[in-house]
Amino acid sequence: MQTLVHEPLQFYETLARGMNSDQERPFVCNAPGCSQRFPTEDHLMIHRHKHEMTLKFPSIKNDNMLS
Repeated sequence: MQTLVHEPLQFYETLARGMNSDQERPFVCNAPGCSQRFPTEDHLMIHRHKHEMTLKFPSIKNDNMLS
C-alpha cells in the first residue's frame, strides 16, 4: 500500500517555481539594490513609486524632531 501524502506538496512547489520564473515576470526593477520582478509593466510602475516615495521622505533619524 503506497501513500501519496507528498504529491500535493510537490505539486505546489512546482507551481510556485513556475510562478516565479523569469518568463512569468519579465519586468525587472532597476533601482539600486532591488531586482524584484513583475508580471506586467503596470505592476512595475506601481512598485517604482515606492522607491520614489523613499527618496522624497527619508526616514527620521533624530527623535528630537518629534517633540
